[in-house]
Amino acid sequence: MATTLLRTTRTTRTTRTTTTTPSHLLSLLSLLPRLTLLSPSTSTSSPSYVRVSTTTPPPWNRIGSVLEGLRGWLALPPIVWAVPKSKTSHSKKSMRSAGKGLKQRTNLVGCPSCGLPKPSHMICHECHVAFRKEIHAEAKMLRKG
Repeated sequence: MATTLLRTTRTTRTTRTTTTTPSHLLSLLSLLPRLTLLSPSTSTSSPSYVRVSTTTPPPWNRIGSVLEGLRGWLALPPIVWAVPKSKTSHSKKSMRSAGKGLKQRTNLVGCPSCGLPKPSHMICHECHVAFRKEIHAEAKMLRKG
């Protein structure tokens, strides 16, 4: 909430204290009801603070501050505003990847034991399945054994 602090001294002189606040916060704070701090009628040796609320200003007085706040938001980098309006549909995704296709594999060779095609430097699938069956059969015999 935006508040103004007024400090009173023995000579009933008032001074306004200020703080640094970002401009977009100031514009948002200006939309809130204003609070004013007034000094008491009695003077004392130490400074005193009193908070008194006043009426809210008419809305046409706030338009300028709202526009200032919008200018602050529009000053953001364009990447912040680059947000898609809706999710990309399945058909649009497939149209985008239609011309890409699959790359041809050039490292296929024939398996030396069974003759089926396989990638070089890898064991062929059929030989791998046969090898696993053999290992499991041996392990089963050792457990029974």
